Amino acid sequence: MFDKLIHDLQKMLGLVKNKSPKGGLHFYNEIRIPVKTHIIYELMRDENVIQTCHFHNIVTQQASILVQKLLANYKETSGVTYFAVGIGDPFGIVPDNLNNGLPWECYNPPKAPVTGGRKHATTNMPILVGELARKKIDTRQFLVSAETGVVSNEPTNICAYKALFLDHEANGPLMEFALYGGNVQPDIEYIPSYQTDENGVLLKNNSGHFIPYTGINRLILPGDMITYKTHKLFYKTSGDKLRTTYILEMQLNQAEPEAAAD
Repeated sequence: MFDKLIHDLQKMLGLVKNKSPKGGLHFYNEIRIPVKTHIIYELMRDENVIQTCHFHNIVTQQASILVQKLLANYKETSGVTYFAVGIGDPFGIVPDNLNNGLPWECYNPPKAPVTGGRKHATTNMPILVGELARKKIDTRQFLVSAETGVVSNEPTNICAYKALFLDHEANGPLMEFALYGGNVQPDIEYIPSYQTDENGVLLKNNSGHFIPYTGINRLILPGDMITYKTHKLFYKTSGDKLRTTYILEMQLNQAEPEAAAD
């Protein structure tokens, strides 16, 4: 979960126990803020939810860098902005596909590492192994409780981020997803990675592989991958919508009172 992110943040900010070897002054600050996450896929047909899946995820190493960017107000960096879904590598054509170059198995995909899926060829940033599409977050709601989903009118330590893929968007064999922030280009509502027909059905070449999208709305800069998850096959068709919900709960600090400084 986010425990590693918090620990890395402590290290970067110097918020760890540090005593001078010469017996001088030392700092002792401790962050005790467990973080819980809950991800929900809701497959919708005719406005009715026909399938629901629940996930947890892994936080990438890039997330620690994004947190530092936000704390430092670095070049107007954005927080959570996009939810991306991917097909993994069902054909075994991606060299660094987390599965030793072998095709992903529908019900036994490889594990998700803290480095993310793979590296972007130009920026060296972590990306999905086979991104299908990404959709801009359309709803941010502070919650009173993650369990009940009751919305708060004031900021709380719990927030739900939601994105809605329409019936002509992100259709295909989904086996991975990620949450993105930072500088994503182009800054538009929906970014496809493969060519489709007018109904959003994936087009294939003579080898049976999906055809990359090269139009004006193609992804140029991936941004910062915050979380990453591989999962068993979840198929979305052109008759479905997909509502993705990401609930992030940063529990309130329960540390003991800190002694006064010398």
